[in-house]
Amino acid sequence: MKHIDKKLTDDEFNQAVKLVRMNQKGQSAARRVMVDGVTRRKSAEEFGYSTGQAVQLVVDRIWNKHLEISGAFPGWTSVRVYLPEAKADEIKTMADQLRAEYINALR
Repeated sequence: MKHIDKKLTDDEFNQAVKLVRMNQKGQSAARRVMVDGVTRRKSAEEFGYSTGQAVQLVVDRIWNKHLEISGAFPGWTSVRVYLPEAKADEIKTMADQLRAEYINALR
């Protein structure tokens, strides 16, 4: 599987983290990786986690919430087209179903 660089802007991070139940230590460790760009190992050392993998777990939770609220899934493309109303409704329904399937697969 292709590696995904889980970087967020400060605003994106703040929007996602407020929807995830997590202690301040986890939020701070994840922010250092996702916003500030430090390594997981460095963040683990700074915040007293035993491994970088422990930090990755909190990063993943925030990343998944970001994907859920933004809809900007890796490998997905935004498309804007003009269609007859009936067809547009079908496409919107299909897009909603695909989005729900993707989000459920993250859980």
